This record gives sequence, C-alpha cells and structure tokens, in this order.
Amino acid sequence: MFAQIDLEAINTLRKVDRYYTVIISPNLFGEIALQTICGRNGTKGQNRTYTFSSGQESLLKLNEVLKKRLNASGRIGTNYCVVNHVFDSEFERLILKPLRLQETNNYLLKETLLKLKSNND
Repeated sequence: MFAQIDLEAINTLRKVDRYYTVIISPNLFGEIALQTICGRNGTKGQNRTYTFSSGQESLLKLNEVLKKRLNASGRIGTNYCVVNHVFDSEFERLILKPLRLQETNNYLLKETLLKLKSNND
C-alpha cells in the first residue's frame, strides 16, 4: 500500500510559502508507516514518522493531518491545497473504495480523498 499527497500553502501578503507531504507505505516490520515532511518551500523541512499496526489506524491519523492542514487559515493565514497525489491500486482498494460504501464522520476527509481519486482516474 502506497499513497503520497503533496499540499502547499501560499499567501504572499502574509509571507507564507510552505509545503506539506504525507506518505503512507509499509515499513520493514510489516507495519503501516505514515510519514510527514513539512517546511518552507526551498528548505529540507522536518520529517516525522508514525507507525500503525492496521490501515484503519493510519487512516485516522491521515484524517487528523488533512483536517488540520486543510483548515489552517486561522494559524498561518491561508489553507493548504493539494498540488499532487499518487495512489497505488492497493490503497484505492483498501481505503478509497470503502469510503464510498460507508459513512465517515469527517466529511472533509471523505470529500478530499474522493476528489483525489477522481483526479487520478
């Protein structure tokens, strides 16, 4: 399972020029790793990795991360927007397809992931 979502926040009036990348992939121990890389554009940025035993746990963390970044106007003056994304077929089968069939309590995450899927098709 692999997914990468690249976000970017740019507001020239407030001098905001940031990027945020979320990568979900398996690690060597059979766990699901969610890696975030963030910083100002043009810099190396900071790297943080979370590990989970199941895809459902990683989806909850992805939900938390996207919710915070897509509603960032109060903190940094502008929201992040998706500039690029890559999903493999296993991520679509395990994560995106069930979203269509089940209700999730985070409408923003569901809409964002379904929009990404439709752009990927």
